[in-house]
Amino acid sequence: MEKEFTDEERSRRVSKFRRIIGYRKYAGVAIALAGLALLVVGIRDLHATHGSFLLLNGVMFFGYGCFMFWQAARAQKNLGG
Repeated sequence: MEKEFTDEERSRRVSKFRRIIGYRKYAGVAIALAGLALLVVGIRDLHATHGSFLLLNGVMFFGYGCFMFWQAARAQKNLGG
């Protein structure tokens, strides 16, 4: 059995969700930039001991940051904002 929310509760929840989506977009950009930095360091030190791990972590961080940004943008579009 679902609980029915009043209009005030519903608008409060939607505004809180929109704020979380905005923070998630910023976090996605920050993580993607960190991934690019790791990628650059990994490419520069590719022949060093941990260069390939830095390269892999850079790709993974960049991919996850882009995914977070895309997911947040899609959710924001579905909310009409």
